[in-house]
Amino acid sequence: EAKNKIGNFYNNLKKQREKEKIRLEKKRKLDEKKELQNKKKEAQKERLEKLRQEKKRNISSKKINN
Repeated sequence: EAKNKIGNFYNNLKKQREKEKIRLEKKRKLDEKKELQNKKKEAQKERLEKLRQEKKRNISSKKINN
């Protein structure tokens, strides 16, 4: 009976470790995906800001030339 309890404990421990490993892998993938989305979003913001600044420069130069 003691052997059985030890065996069950060990099997449960292995199962828990495997579940934890899978959970951590899923979390890592999700974090990577979120980070990639954030980088894309930031790059988009930077492009828009550049365009806005360029537009402002063009308007300013037109005002100066007129």
